Amino acid sequence: MSYKKCMDKLFSLNTILCAALGAVFSYYGIAPLILKYHDIRLFFVIFILLSGLSALCKTLSTLPDSLLFSRLNAREISHSDEFRYQTKRLSLFLVFFTGGLLIGISTRGEAFREGRISAGLPVQEITGITGVLLEDPRTSSTGRGMGLMRLTHSAGKDGSRVSSKGKILVFFPEGSIPRLKEFGRGSTIYVDGNFVESKKNTAETSIFRAGSSHIIKGPSKLDRIRTHTRLALIGVFSGEGDADKKARPAGNKAWGGLALALLLGIRDNLDSKLAAQYQNAGCSYILALSGMHLAIISSIITFLLKKPLGLKISTVVCAVFTILYVTLVGAQPSLVRSALMYLIGALTILFSWRKDAVRLLAVSFIVQLVIDSSSGESISFILSYLALLGILVLGQRIAELSRGIIPTFLSEPLSASLGAFFATISITEYFFASLRPIGIIAGLVMVPLTTVFMIASIIYLAAFFFPVPITAPLETCLSLLYKALEKTAYLAGKAPELTIIDPSFFIVLGIIMPFVLLSVCRHRLKLRQKIRRISV
Repeated sequence: MSYKKCMDKLFSLNTILCAALGAVFSYYGIAPLILKYHDIRLFFVIFILLSGLSALCKTLSTLPDSLLFSRLNAREISHSDEFRYQTKRLSLFLVFFTGGLLIGISTRGEAFREGRISAGLPVQEITGITGVLLEDPRTSSTGRGMGLMRLTHSAGKDGSRVSSKGKILVFFPEGSIPRLKEFGRGSTIYVDGNFVESKKNTAETSIFRAGSSHIIKGPSKLDRIRTHTRLALIGVFSGEGDADKKARPAGNKAWGGLALALLLGIRDNLDSKLAAQYQNAGCSYILALSGMHLAIISSIITFLLKKPLGLKISTVVCAVFTILYVTLVGAQPSLVRSALMYLIGALTILFSWRKDAVRLLAVSFIVQLVIDSSSGESISFILSYLALLGILVLGQRIAELSRGIIPTFLSEPLSASLGAFFATISITEYFFASLRPIGIIAGLVMVPLTTVFMIASIIYLAAFFFPVPITAPLETCLSLLYKALEKTAYLAGKAPELTIIDPSFFIVLGIIMPFVLLSVCRHRLKLRQKIRRISV
């Protein structure tokens, strides 16, 4: 391979991608080692090496030709300008990669500090804690409630009360859930109970089992409005908001729980049997709020406003709605990722910047780590970014390869599913030790049905608050769509799963497979282009 081709391949990456790669390498590679062994020397060694290499490249780009090309022939000397240009770019990329390293290690350190509980008392002596709810309490499969709290104080057996800090997952008793949901996020509560035993009986224990809970202070006015809005929407889809409660008992809408899960991310009303069927069908990602759900909602708003207001104004309105929607639903990692990508994409429209989906993904990754450092530790965060990266890179290559062989309406969703599957296969194997390839095929049916179901649910919501005599036909339509989704998930769930006994081999295979697939697709495309040139 010639020098020019090597340099072209090397510098096909831009600066923001280098920063994102540095953040990934540091957040998931260097930082965990530093936190585990409490030794930061590894980071300083890498930082000094990269800084030195960047300075060397910068120096080489400024040296005179007499020193750089004294032994080269005239033809090679003619490329001196290109050499200087490439070394400057390499220096710049190394600077951004080093900056990404700094972002990764600082955000991982911040996540560690947030997750580490400083109770001020020995764990065994703590009998109660006081804190602020960071999310809306949700109901677990056992009937108990759970929610994330930010600690402010801890109480001991001897009656002492000390200041505390850190985040902790609290399991509430079943009887306290309705009242906690009524007050919602931002409430200050006191719970008595005990920390759950762990292998390391230290203050780093992050789970507290409560015997009772007491609301000390209500949320702020903004959080109160948000909670009341959520409760009103829950009432609409659960049947509790119907005007004629006698004629229609609350909770009789079988499809209402699915609508709440898809629109608001609330799974408390979702039929557990249906959720299990989605999981068995390999389509549980459909229930997790992400870019697909936000794209459906934003597309409806843009469709309604683009013609009367214009592209830029409708984009601004949709961006404001996106922020309000994330505030209402809650900062779920996959939803925040898609919201950030939309907001950054909106800026490219407003200022007429060049738009590239992979770069938007890289920028949103860095921004999300900075604003919420602990989100990078969640599985949904990792799967969300890997799945979209697979769709944008692998999916596009597979779609190009299948063009002319498979109809477009089928090849695009199939290619996206395959791209997401191969990009996330190693993570899925590592955490779940099983694969459900049937989800690739089931998604081709369930995603379009879910899209229609969401649109019909939004229309039903609008018709409910603005009395229009179409709610009854919409309920019938939603019930039919619900049954179709339920039946599809049930049939797909009958397919056998791929159980992995020794995941190490498949994890390595899952890491290598995307690169192999990308190489094969590129080779086939080049071969196809060559055949076309010969035929012409």
